[in-house]
Amino acid sequence: MILRWQEVVVPIAVVLLLIILKHVSGAAALPKFTGIICFAYALTLVLRLMQSRKPGLVAGWSELRAAGVELFGAVALGSTSAFMLATVIVLGMTHHAAYADMVVGMTFTMVFAIGAAAIAFTSVLVKLRWNHAAVEYTDGFGKQKRLAWTEVVSCRRGPLGIVITGANRMRITFLPFHAGAQALERHAIARARENAHGHAAVLALA
Repeated sequence: MILRWQEVVVPIAVVLLLIILKHVSGAAALPKFTGIICFAYALTLVLRLMQSRKPGLVAGWSELRAAGVELFGAVALGSTSAFMLATVIVLGMTHHAAYADMVVGMTFTMVFAIGAAAIAFTSVLVKLRWNHAAVEYTDGFGKQKRLAWTEVVSCRRGPLGIVITGANRMRITFLPFHAGAQALERHAIARARENAHGHAAVLALA
């Protein structure tokens, strides 16, 4: 298992932020979530270790499947957001919370909700499959892309994930956390090299 730098930097940054907020008026209660975040990160690492590297096989197509860490991230962030929202509402109705505490609580509620939605629509609800002829991508909103392997010019890792680029500038991006992501990446790189060699041969004959 190889961790991406984001998987290390983000949890450390969040923990440091919570420690800093300990000294900020109205946010002193937030560092209590530090232990929860550390436990969640440890569980995330366990799920990464258990992640399958093989894609699913359905009717002649190989499919990427959301990894356990992605499902856990979406559920955990969504649950935390709902819990914090309920807490803010209850404390607000009973007048047991200061205005500053409620603002901070709502801010974190929105951040966690946005994080859960981002994971859901960029990985959990995404469908990506391929066969010998093409690769098909369906995003979380149902929009579909189809890229023939003969049109693939490159496959590279970027800050947002692994990007397959076609000759028509169509791009298909997927996260390396998916089960089967490495198999798709290797296949796309191989096809890009084959296409490049074939194009070079045509130019040489011309």
